[in-house]
Amino acid sequence: MPCFRRYREWGILLLLIDAQCRSLANTKDVFSALMVIDAELPSAVEIVNGARDPLLFYAQYGFAPLTNNPRRVVKTMRAISHEFETA
Repeated sequence: MPCFRRYREWGILLLLIDAQCRSLANTKDVFSALMVIDAELPSAVEIVNGARDPLLFYAQYGFAPLTNNPRRVVKTMRAISHEFETA
C-alpha cells in the first residue's frame, strides 16, 4: 500500500505541475496574478480509502491559505514563473 500511495502522490504532483504550467502560459493572453485552488476536505469514504487532507500537500509546494477562507490556497504567478525558470 505505501508504494501505491507514493505513485498516487506523484500523479497528483504531475497534475499540479501541468496546471501551473498552463496557468503561466495563459497569463500572456489574460492577466492573472494568482493561481487559486479550493482544497476540499475528502469525504468519509475517501478517508477510509486512504485520502488525506490536501492542505499539507499544497503548502509543501508553496501555496498559502487565504485569511478569509483557509481551505482556499493561492500561489503567485511570479513564484510559479520563478520555479519554472530555476528548474
